[in-house]
Amino acid sequence: MKATKTIILLPVLLITIITAQTQNLVPNPSFEDTIYCPYVGEMDAVKDWHSYSASPDYYNICADFQFGVPLNAWGYQLPAEGDAYCGMLIYNNYAFPPDPDTLFRKMLGTELVVPLIINKKYYVSLKASLSSPDFCASNNIGVLFSTVPHVDTEQINSTWDLQNFAHINSQSIVTDTLNWTNVSGSFIADSAYRYIVIGNFLIIALQIYL
Repeated sequence: MKATKTIILLPVLLITIITAQTQNLVPNPSFEDTIYCPYVGEMDAVKDWHSYSASPDYYNICADFQFGVPLNAWGYQLPAEGDAYCGMLIYNNYAFPPDPDTLFRKMLGTELVVPLIINKKYYVSLKASLSSPDFCASNNIGVLFSTVPHVDTEQINSTWDLQNFAHINSQSIVTDTLNWTNVSGSFIADSAYRYIVIGNFLIIALQIYL
């Protein structure tokens, strides 16, 4: 039995789905629109976005130290723009070899402005940063689309966790704690997807200690 360090990633800002006309189909793509200043990093504080598994965190310049910007309990990171970003634990497995029953993932999602059109090509991009060199870096930050909403904001190991598939997935290990790393890709919509979910949907991930 071997314990791995918790992986914290801050996937934030400029999350966009664009057609050939460069229309952004994601509401509040930079998490700037807030309902109230977060007290404990709760996703209820950010407009349009929700927890899709295990309660990811919302950080804003208006918050106290633990969930503040740029300095917070997990590290120091300036936003790519504006005053806010979100953070998630994307891989944490205390068993070796990995045991699906011990996986713990945080995911966030939102409803798209309009549903995707079947057989149309879409481009997706987001920016990610490892929160601190104290945590283990990992790959497989990705994006999954769905036709079904998910409203269980507290559930751990929900049905989203073990899909072992993502429409957009980064095989590169995100190690930069200073700059934002771009994660992008494209795909052809095979359904009229209405929801976008961000997280690590693959069971296995590569990890390195900085």
